[in-house]
Amino acid sequence: MHRYLNPVRIVVLIIVSSLILSGCYKPYDPDDDYCDPTPSRTFIIDDEPYKKKSEYVISDKEVNKSYTAYVTIVNNGENKKEDTAKDVKLFLVDETRKIIIEVGTKDIQSSGYTTFPKLSYSEHARVHLVVEGYIKKNKNQYDYVKVKSNSFNIGNPTSSIESLSVTPMSKTIKVGESVTYKATAKYKDCLPTVDVTNQVNWYSTDPSKATMNGNKAAGVGVGTTKIIASFQDKTVEATLIVTAPDSFDQIYITPTIAEVLVGQGKPFYAYGKYGHNQEVNITNEVTWSSSNSSTATIESNGVATGKAAGTTTITATFKGKSASASLTVKAPPSSIPGDERLIWEKEIVE
Repeated sequence: MHRYLNPVRIVVLIIVSSLILSGCYKPYDPDDDYCDPTPSRTFIIDDEPYKKKSEYVISDKEVNKSYTAYVTIVNNGENKKEDTAKDVKLFLVDETRKIIIEVGTKDIQSSGYTTFPKLSYSEHARVHLVVEGYIKKNKNQYDYVKVKSNSFNIGNPTSSIESLSVTPMSKTIKVGESVTYKATAKYKDCLPTVDVTNQVNWYSTDPSKATMNGNKAAGVGVGTTKIIASFQDKTVEATLIVTAPDSFDQIYITPTIAEVLVGQGKPFYAYGKYGHNQEVNITNEVTWSSSNSSTATIESNGVATGKAAGTTTITATFKGKSASASLTVKAPPSSIPGDERLIWEKEIVE
């Protein structure tokens, strides 16, 4: 039986290899996008004729609407008509469904570029293009070059969405850490969900707790904020909790010396120092106390209120460490001195 095993394996390998080589698409592997460091001669992929510019970006396209891809040879940033290439293959990579579709193969002659017209896609997806081929180096030598375009969306801007989803919906990070959000939309005329992360308007309701850079939130202060994603007529909010880092070193209060009138309030702020001299506002995290509550009281938000003339010590405690400040409470000044007030009142009565 073993003498028939190897021929059978060979036949199976030949059949599988033939299917892969002749098929229109194959499973997408991120390694398929690997490109060698840019040589002096390379390809540029664009959706308009070549123009020398800082970056080449293919714009979003509509479902089933055709467009043209331009593949141009550039030599040290210049397009020279004498540059040629052979076996130039263009692929469309569907990032949503993880498949690669071979568009076609062409040669680049004396024009220095070629086109792949009437490209279209029938699915909502996030995609990018990959081109590979052999650019002529000299009379008998060719350089193999492979490059990819930016990612862009295939969608229908005239189609409204049924729902918008964001992940993660709830997240806890420490100050100095970050979290990346993703947004997906369900279109009324589209079965799968579509990644619309780069089309969404992202913002934080409290930038003192977290700031947004695109779809990436960075924790900057202790507390809770809402991360808002808005797209078309849909809005979704996610909860982001920012906590203090673990390596707590020191606490201090500002101001360290303050005055307030009876009946008025004075805010105090507490800051924690962490590793690498990172400072975090922990005013709402510490435990506040007043050494003389008959002189002044203090709330959990750090606001002290004068009760009677005198001096008290305001203390903030956090994770076994504390810091103090001095608060002097003064009686409010009389607008009219006592003797003059009596005379004034007497004159009014008379």
